[in-house]
Amino acid sequence: YLAPQSSLSGGGVPMANSALPREMLVVADGMKFVLWGIIITVIGGIVAAVMAASAIGAGFDRGANGMMQPGADNFDAAFMAGANAAGSGLRTTVIVATVIGLIANLVSLFGMFKCTQIPVQSGAKQVAQYAFYGSIAVLIITLINNVLGFSNASTSNLMKIINILSAIISIATLFFFISFLKKTSAYLGDALAIERSGKLMTLVLVAGGCYILGIVIALVLAAGNANAQGAAGGGMLAAILMLVAAIAAIWGFFVYLGTLTRIKNVIEAGTR
Repeated sequence: YLAPQSSLSGGGVPMANSALPREMLVVADGMKFVLWGIIITVIGGIVAAVMAASAIGAGFDRGANGMMQPGADNFDAAFMAGANAAGSGLRTTVIVATVIGLIANLVSLFGMFKCTQIPVQSGAKQVAQYAFYGSIAVLIITLINNVLGFSNASTSNLMKIINILSAIISIATLFFFISFLKKTSAYLGDALAIERSGKLMTLVLVAGGCYILGIVIALVLAAGNANAQGAAGGGMLAAILMLVAAIAAIWGFFVYLGTLTRIKNVIEAGTR
């Protein structure tokens, strides 16, 4: 069945009704955790950027102070001291960012698990499960990648394979979760949620398609299979595609937040 559509057409929520099963509150709770995972990720990015800037600044200050000391042979020593100080701070930044990222992934993963509790009749349960399993796989691959990176036991080829595998699974997981949002929106019968989820899917396809095509063009150019004029034109095309992918991705990020929030609000209003 479909929940009654709201008479509201703007950014509000439907009038409270009892059409939605109580299990949908678990799904709304799951979307809260997914949103919190995004918030933690953003906070982690800001913290990492501030720490990295501070580490580099501290390294420059230490190097500059050392160079101002008397002595003809202080330049190399001061430079190395500054570089070591910056490197130590950057290593700490990587560790902090990794821990925050892990927390964000676990919070989002818990939210996706809750989303798998959506009723079967919604038609969204299976894609929600696929998104949850994909998220587990991405988390495991990320942990392996981090262990190899910190232990210095990785080779460049192994890291490339791991990163490619992680990217493929991440794209598939995102596609499944957006499909879940589209099916959930249709199940709720909310026009605004349906519109936003459809726009989100379009933006993701544009961003992903332009990114992949740009990478292919860059790989062809790197292989040296184009003349100078063709290489210049191909490089320009690849740059344009990457720019379009970046714009679509940023736009899609905000639509993603809006879609999650709208669906959560519709569920909460429809199960009171």
